Amino acid sequence: MKMTAVGGVVAALILALASTSFGQAVPVTPGSEERLAATRNSCSEKDIFHYTARRATGPIKVDGLLDEPDWQKAEKSPRFVDMATGEPAFFGTRAAAL
Repeated sequence: MKMTAVGGVVAALILALASTSFGQAVPVTPGSEERLAATRNSCSEKDIFHYTARRATGPIKVDGLLDEPDWQKAEKSPRFVDMATGEPAFFGTRAAAL
C-alpha cells in the first residue's frame, strides 16, 4: 500500500511540474494536430520519418528471431544515427514493424 501511495505522489508531482514548465496550453483544432506536433518537436513535417507497418499474415513467435516470412518481407527503417552527432550509430540498428 505504501508503494502505491508514494507512486501516486510522485506521478502527481511529475504532472504538476510538467504542466508548469511547458507554459500555456495550446488549443488543438481539427486539422492542426500535425502542425502542432511539428512545433512541439522543433522540426518540420518533412523531417519526421514515417514507417509502414504491414499486417502479419500469420502468428508471430516473440523469440527475438526474425526468421518468419513476414519479418523477411517487412520494410526496415534507415540505420539509426547517434542523436548527439548525427553520425551512423555504432551498431547497424534498424527497426521494422508488423
